[in-house]
Amino acid sequence: MLQWLRSNHELLSVLTNIGMLVIWIAYLQVFVVNFRRQTRPKIIINLGSGRGLDTHCIVSNMSSDAIYVQTMIAAVEREDDRWMLPVTELEGIEEWPSPTDLNLWSRQGPLLAGHMRDMGSLRGVIRHVVSNATGDDTALDQLERLLPVRLELQVIAAYGSEELPIGARRGFEITRNEMERTVVRPLDVGTTQIRSRRERRAIVSLLEEQL
Repeated sequence: MLQWLRSNHELLSVLTNIGMLVIWIAYLQVFVVNFRRQTRPKIIINLGSGRGLDTHCIVSNMSSDAIYVQTMIAAVEREDDRWMLPVTELEGIEEWPSPTDLNLWSRQGPLLAGHMRDMGSLRGVIRHVVSNATGDDTALDQLERLLPVRLELQVIAAYGSEELPIGARRGFEITRNEMERTVVRPLDVGTTQIRSRRERRAIVSLLEEQL
């Protein structure tokens, strides 16, 4: 055995080096995967207390770094009708009693890691979209009589050195319960993150259309 080892020590050395290289590559891959997981952006769209139209939309930044919220786009859909509009700037019709935490009447601005922002009530968001799309300030009242209605909220933000914007979306269904009360129900368990380059390029095109 010793004689065989002496005769093949060069081969064993090469195999040992190859084995160590494989181990280091595996460690590097694990490190890169964990690093990407920890640093990739994550935005959560949720509802505040209550489940009616007066409940507020809450956006949380669960990324490792701050993001800059550029806009929020809302889409209201019922049967053959679909209205989509940026709701970045607040309007008087949304009837907010006080400004945002940044003391600005706007939904855009920096959002630190682990922080959240009140984006206003769903009623205000829907009224903003429907009234601007139809030119009728009473359109929301008519829409409430024609439930169910679907609402999709999409938050678009800038993150770190990323060239393309990041984003997240979540859908909600607005219906009436057995007590004839308006109820908002999320269509998905969580928020869908927009991470693929194709979807993020589509965000750029969408923003350009809205200019």
